[in-house]
Amino acid sequence: MVRLKIPANTNTKPTITITPKDDDAVEKVENVTLTLSNPQATDSADGSVKADRVVIDVDKASGNITNDDKPTVTISANEVEEGNPATVTVKLDKVSVEDITVEIKTVAGGTATEGTGKDYVTQTKTVTIPAGQKSITTTINTIDDGEVESKTTPETINVTGTVESGTVTNTTPATATIKVTDNDKPTVSISGTTVEEGGTSTVTVKLDKPSNEDITVNVTTTNGTAGDGDYTKVTTPSNNARY
Repeated sequence: MVRLKIPANTNTKPTITITPKDDDAVEKVENVTLTLSNPQATDSADGSVKADRVVIDVDKASGNITNDDKPTVTISANEVEEGNPATVTVKLDKVSVEDITVEIKTVAGGTATEGTGKDYVTQTKTVTIPAGQKSITTTINTIDDGEVESKTTPETINVTGTVESGTVTNTTPATATIKVTDNDKPTVSISGTTVEEGGTSTVTVKLDKPSNEDITVNVTTTNGTAGDGDYTKVTTPSNNARY
């Protein structure tokens, strides 16, 4: 509380200053109410205080404090095995007093291939973070393409988050990268041919699908109905089949 004085025989309009504090919270417009009470007049002749010589007309006034804080939107994504949905998290650094709506969209630029039967198809999701909440999640589907790919370097899908409604600091879309690991392996098979004795039999070692890395396999002969004198055995690593 402060006590204001209006000097006698003047038009002085005393003022007080209210300084709002910057609290870093996202808020609605707030207000402060000022109330007048206990008015008194001081007699100029004898200095006595007279409460009945002044009347309060308007006893209350209010002022508004506007908000200057805004949340910032970020997005992040987890690593996922191909064929499974990736989780994209949309997050605010501070809660908002209004709903924040964000469009999540896959975009070009990653190492994964877009298209039907490939690594993923273009997807757009719209999510809303309710007022008072800091985050929400959505999913982006990936495709098991059946191809054998790198086991050490995941493929990537780029994702953007564009704010469609709500007051935030973002002036450009937020970005995230989904890492997609491969789960495919080739299957090795072997087949032989029928050959007349004295001829050469061709044995084929085959993969059911191409691999992005060399595949080495030992080929060893063992007796069936043919004995040791019927053929020359293959036993040494130098006869490894390599792809």
